Amino acid sequence: NKVLTPPDRFYISNYGLAVIDVSWNEGIDILKELLRDKRPQRVLPILFAGNPINYAVATKLSSLEATAAALFITGFKDEALKILSIVKWGDTFYKLNKEFLELYSRCSNVDEVNNIQKEVIKKISNNG
Repeated sequence: NKVLTPPDRFYISNYGLAVIDVSWNEGIDILKELLRDKRPQRVLPILFAGNPINYAVATKLSSLEATAAALFITGFKDEALKILSIVKWGDTFYKLNKEFLELYSRCSNVDEVNNIQKEVIKKISNNG
């Protein structure tokens, strides 16, 4: 349940980044298995999908979007933008989330990321 923060760059630099590319419905069992694993695991902070299927839906990111977001937040911005350039809606994802990605990437700990998430959720609640 720990959210991804820029200091997690250490793990990505040293061990890589794993992404589970399955639907949430199918992925629940896989996630339960992973929770037994003792390696560092992180969830992404709130972001909005740019893909055509879940456009602008919070947390319904494609695997490509999730990978790019994780890379961006942990300081691999060029790599994130390169991955987003693979699909035609990658720029849409970036434009929807640019402000949040930049804010998250400047955080130094989980509390700071969680505070930004609270503000995002408050904005969504007030607009919805």
